[in-house]
Amino acid sequence: MAETTSSAYPAALDSNTSLLGDQVNQKSLTLSGAHTNSVTTITTTATISGVNAPGYCLVDSELIHFTGVSGATLTGATRAADNTTAATHADGATVYFVPVANWANQLKRAIVATQTELGTDPAGAFTDVNTSLNTWLLGVTNSITAGATQTQAGATALTKNTNRVTVVGTNGDGVKLPTAVAGLEILIINDDSAQTLKIWPADSDAIDGGSADAVDANQLAAGSSRRYIAVDDTNWYTATVAVDVADNSITLAKMAGGTDGNIISYDASGDPVAIATGDDGEVLTSAGAGAPPAFEAAAGGGGKILQVQYQTYGTEQENNTDTWAVTGLQKAITPAHTSNTILVMASIRACYKASADTYIGFRLKRAISGGATTYVVLDDMWGYTADGGVRQNLTNDIVYVDAPSTTAEITYDVEFRSETDDSTCRVQNGGAVTSGFVLMEVDGT
Repeated sequence: MAETTSSAYPAALDSNTSLLGDQVNQKSLTLSGAHTNSVTTITTTATISGVNAPGYCLVDSELIHFTGVSGATLTGATRAADNTTAATHADGATVYFVPVANWANQLKRAIVATQTELGTDPAGAFTDVNTSLNTWLLGVTNSITAGATQTQAGATALTKNTNRVTVVGTNGDGVKLPTAVAGLEILIINDDSAQTLKIWPADSDAIDGGSADAVDANQLAAGSSRRYIAVDDTNWYTATVAVDVADNSITLAKMAGGTDGNIISYDASGDPVAIATGDDGEVLTSAGAGAPPAFEAAAGGGGKILQVQYQTYGTEQENNTDTWAVTGLQKAITPAHTSNTILVMASIRACYKASADTYIGFRLKRAISGGATTYVVLDDMWGYTADGGVRQNLTNDIVYVDAPSTTAEITYDVEFRSETDDSTCRVQNGGAVTSGFVLMEVDGT
């Protein structure tokens, strides 16, 4: 009977279970008891050592193939192996562990399988250690010209571990990785002076988990390099390579994102720093060496009116207490710079009081968003008379230049009150007239 085990290569690496096990020269044992010509367990008088399964033994003139060794027995015995004849063996017969022709046959099949996998004179096959090192481990291709078709088929094929591309005619011209083999690493250097380089995989391979045959989504910038590592026979992954950055090689696409309007400067330590965006209409002003520049209002603009906020109000408002109440005049403004001032002009019309020896009080309230509330104008004795006659349809004007020193929103209110709790005062009396309120921002630079 012929031996059935054979080389597992190339589907898997061979082991002592796929090929015949190791043997010991001139090893022999003694049968324990008589054995018929059909038993599949061969028992000896002593524990079996130095014998690996599968293997062969010779008893009298019969070769017996076994698949296991357990204590003093050989298990899984195939009788009449390799065209010998099964026979009955007496107690005490010698069991020899001898070399057989199948050992040579197994070795031959393993060598043939290896050669079949490699083929004859394959591309990149290694004839000796030096060739092996120079082909992939240490191999270099210099002065590569990228393929100009900008397709996978037209990309220049890479055949070495280190590849220096010196000519990229147009942004997007390309090179192509070799077929992926697990563990293979390829270094690509784009040494063109300006153009970006596309990297394609070999047919049916993929890069960074992308689709098969898809180009690397990140083109290789001029003056930079990238390493590709094959993790199996179809997938490449990129690894960052630390290299010196060539002069004038950093493109806008490689800069970190920032805020639109910011300016890049340097701090006191010489490190890059972003200067915060200024307000609309401001200019960048130097503060001298050792200090960061800043956005400020343009010099030489002092006294100019930058914005005007205007309001009219005609609804009658009445107050017969000495508690401050709204006139209805209220307006907000947001200064562009802390040095700017606010010109406030209010014309309160149809002011009315109903008794003698009293008056109407007016004040201007300023409330800064996120800040303090203050009263910047107090005109608390307007319209006083000693007689009992009424005073109505008179106009009171407030004109005030405020310096709030802020760029936050400011709300101005005009308020009024009666001098005594039981006297009636009104503004916009009868609702037949309209009061006006004007806020002007004046450039203070």
